[in-house]
Amino acid sequence: MNRKPFRADESDIMKESMNFEDYSISLSPIPEDEGGGYMVTFPDLPGCLADGDTAEEAIAEARDAFNA
Repeated sequence: MNRKPFRADESDIMKESMNFEDYSISLSPIPEDEGGGYMVTFPDLPGCLADGDTAEEAIAEARDAFNA
């Protein structure tokens, strides 16, 4: 029986090498007239962002977005 060697998918390799703690985040307050709370963005990961009612919640949501 001939079996093909296992090759990890590139996305799996990238996920293993990317750690939330290795990336800087930008935490900014959201004006009350725009809903309030906080916004987290990753300067090195355009489009990866999250928000929350508190700074802690926004960071927890950013971790979830990062790991998605």
